Amino acid sequence: MNNDNLASQAISLLRFPLAFGIVLLHSNVEIGEEVLVPRMVWEIFVPFFFAISGYLYFYRIDIFDRKKYLDKTKKRFWSLLLPYIIWNIIAIPFMTLLRSGTLMQQGGVNSILHDLLNSIANPVKVFWGTYEVTNVDIFGNDIYSLWCMDFPLWFVRDLMIICLFTPIIYWFVKKLGIWGMVMLFIPVAMGLRPVVTPRLTSLFYFMFGAFFSINSKNISIKKTYIMGIMGFIAIVFVSIGTYSDTLIVKNICQNLYIVSAMVFLTSAALYIVRKYGHKNAIQRLITWQRYSFFIFAFHSLLPVYGTKAILLPILCSESYPYIINLLGYFVISVIVLIECIVIYHLVSWISPKFNALINGKGSTIFASRK
Repeated sequence: MNNDNLASQAISLLRFPLAFGIVLLHSNVEIGEEVLVPRMVWEIFVPFFFAISGYLYFYRIDIFDRKKYLDKTKKRFWSLLLPYIIWNIIAIPFMTLLRSGTLMQQGGVNSILHDLLNSIANPVKVFWGTYEVTNVDIFGNDIYSLWCMDFPLWFVRDLMIICLFTPIIYWFVKKLGIWGMVMLFIPVAMGLRPVVTPRLTSLFYFMFGAFFSINSKNISIKKTYIMGIMGFIAIVFVSIGTYSDTLIVKNICQNLYIVSAMVFLTSAALYIVRKYGHKNAIQRLITWQRYSFFIFAFHSLLPVYGTKAILLPILCSESYPYIINLLGYFVISVIVLIECIVIYHLVSWISPKFNALINGKGSTIFASRK
């Protein structure tokens, strides 16, 4: 297997575990006032998807010209824009349903209908998003996040905007190389967010992946002991970042953790594919990548909140030992994952074409009609 095929197989191998990582992030449990697993541990997954997107965007492109840019942009209509629109429309009744308990207390069925109609009548809220202060930067300024109706799909919104500027990104990476990436990493590591969307972190990690693809660089560490050292370095950074009280130290450690963990996980995936890629278990896990976008888009609409509402009081409690609570948290996350896969197959059984459309495969339907 050549290096290109190895990289493609390694990315395919990573997609499903990364999607599960997003589920773990949003299924996180608070016991008392403490989060069961520090959020920073799971912060790697969305940046990793941006890095994969950047790598694949420029994959096997020797010269990035106008024709390639237009071809890529047309493909993103099917793989990003159309699923983004459909999923945010699907999310409208789900979000009202999740608020229904509060709405019933406020004004009964009329409040629920009013909330539903308000969302339908407000496309800016549905497709662009609502602003929320989610953090502060090192200078004490509020950091705003912008959540669309299906809130994890802020990733897709940022990605679509970034893809519009890929000619500039290509020039930047080609001309400035590693020093350009270092320059961009500095404000990212400081936790700055000069614009709400696309986030600077989104842009950096997309460019991080693009850097390796444009320059035909290999991210793999072949020696297992060096790979282990890289994994240890990632653990050190996430530990310091989690327990530090200094914001700038947290931000720097978080991003150094993300970069080192990406290198470790990519190298591990390449090693697994190179050594065990022929085994049925690995091939099956690679095929499971087909679930990744559906899991990403659907898990937060009902499975996470519904499953936690039912099982959290049973599986997790302040009176339980930490290890039991941790086990309960993972059980909840796995059940959410299974629910998403079951619904994926149900939708596919009812309408294979619609399933393809909402999972970014609409171009295959269009091509089959020609």
